[in-house]
Amino acid sequence: MKLTILLSLLFISNILADVLFLSENEFAKELDGSHHLLVEFFAPWCGHCKSLAPEYKLAGEAFKSGDGVKLIAIDATEAPKLSADYKVTGYPTIKYFPKGSNNPEDYNGGRTADDIIKFLNGKAGTSRKIKTAPSDVITLTSDNFDSVVLGSKHVLVEFYAPWCGH
Repeated sequence: MKLTILLSLLFISNILADVLFLSENEFAKELDGSHHLLVEFFAPWCGHCKSLAPEYKLAGEAFKSGDGVKLIAIDATEAPKLSADYKVTGYPTIKYFPKGSNNPEDYNGGRTADDIIKFLNGKAGTSRKIKTAPSDVITLTSDNFDSVVLGSKHVLVEFYAPWCGH
């Protein structure tokens, strides 16, 4: 019973996820030409893959189901035949499958969500952007400093030097 519930939750999370984590067999079903696919082949122990993961997820969140775009992640260590078929020799390796094609292109773009979204927008004809939460942070300038900081509210101000890496 518990195993059934766990498997159901995993199945639902894969369907509802912004990035689809697929096995070798599941990937074959997605490769039907009906969507633009961006496929990341990763290794769980890979530091570069771990750095890419949150950016890849943000990019996945930007697209809606009607956009015809899917971001897919495949654990290459669990799919050695598939990895060999697509000549994956390092991690992460990202391949783009145009809609209507089973022949991938190497993705050599940037590794930020913004770079990934721009690439897919150009390929799919969409105009998606990173979803950002509203913020109460205000950039202070010499024009608004007195009215914001010396007003009636308590204010926390961060002073920083843009060139400083700390």
